[in-house]
Amino acid sequence: METVRKFLMGFVYAWHGIKRALSQRNMKFHAFVAAMVVLFGFFLQISFVEWVVVIVLIALVFAAEMFNTAIENEANTMRDKLGAPYSLMGAPKDLAAGAVLVLAIAAAIIGLAIFLPKLWVLFQEITM
Repeated sequence: METVRKFLMGFVYAWHGIKRALSQRNMKFHAFVAAMVVLFGFFLQISFVEWVVVIVLIALVFAAEMFNTAIENEANTMRDKLGAPYSLMGAPKDLAAGAVLVLAIAAAIIGLAIFLPKLWVLFQEITM
């Protein structure tokens, strides 16, 4: 019974992590963009496969941002406890932020590849 309780508590802790992430400025931005993408997806009636790609990309960007936040928090804690200069702890923080940026750019490019052709067709229909 204790094993089941510990297992279920893992979901509670994970939910706390998601709520904490959503309080961060960058995650709020990602959530706003994701909401806009989902609305565009419904409006432009993207295919099942396109939905799968969009959902996977949103999840990957969210997860990357959460890893980035965790790394930043740990680096700040280590810096404060060790009294280390920013230059020592800045590299992991910069690398994690760079990883999020790379993934977000890739997601944006893929999103454009999905949505631009549909917007072009819609534009053609409107102007005819």
